[in-house]
Amino acid sequence: MASVNGRELTSALTTKFGFTKAGGTRHDRYQLVIDNMVVAYVDVSRSQRELGPPLVSSMARQAGVNGPTLRNMVSCSVGRQDYLALIGSTER
Repeated sequence: MASVNGRELTSALTTKFGFTKAGGTRHDRYQLVIDNMVVAYVDVSRSQRELGPPLVSSMARQAGVNGPTLRNMVSCSVGRQDYLALIGSTER
């Protein structure tokens, strides 16, 4: 499993998928809110460094997908509608 750049991940989450920064303590929390409900969240290390396979796997579980799908979200081969379908959420 490959690593993911933290800065690229947070950029994809916010600009492409509509996650918003929701604070956090040791990590920054990004959450996706649809119809006033948090449907997914990801805690990202504030260091913005390369995130190794164990962290990618953990963040993918938080987002409701697997590691390869999270990497594809960052590399732009999975779009917002594809992601929402994968997690079983729809927008009105």
